[in-house]
Amino acid sequence: EGIFVGDLTEPDDVRRAMADGSVKILAVASGASGRGPTELQRAIEFDAVISMVKSLGETNANNNDALRVVFCSSMGSTNPKPSFGGDILHWKLNAEAFLSSSGISSTIIIKPCGLNNGSGNDSTLVVGHHDKLFEESPYHAVSRQDVANVMAESVMMTHDVSNSNALRFDLCSIPGPRTEDLKGLIESSRWEWDK
Repeated sequence: EGIFVGDLTEPDDVRRAMADGSVKILAVASGASGRGPTELQRAIEFDAVISMVKSLGETNANNNDALRVVFCSSMGSTNPKPSFGGDILHWKLNAEAFLSSSGISSTIIIKPCGLNNGSGNDSTLVVGHHDKLFEESPYHAVSRQDVANVMAESVMMTHDVSNSNALRFDLCSIPGPRTEDLKGLIESSRWEWDK
């Protein structure tokens, strides 16, 4: 049925879930506690990502063009001494770097600002790069529902072969009309030279 129970920090569990090669797309969002031990933060935010991507690549070695990884990271990773999150942002940034160099043909890295438990689908979503949204807006939160919707759209959208297969963007929300065109939002995150 496509449902696997296991521990993502255990490479054998990950390999077992992907062993038959039927998994082509990963949507990865994790949340280690900023108050937890550094070793656990690394295991969840970095090592587990490596394990999942490695298993995806190994079980689909002859079909790389069909693979996609959508990874939920975090804004704030440009600050070498963040005021929140402990070492989590360090490990998330390292996972981003790994994913970018992994050889997976399609990677989308979504970096939300502060998460809240709001209902979602009721504000204007904005995208940017390098934490500039923190400077450009007094609003620093986005609902988990909106992040999940953007991730789901990233999984489902087709790739335009005239553009890069790799995206990495910040995501936040501001008061305003609901963003309905999520594919357009994602595509607007491209650098000027990739549009």
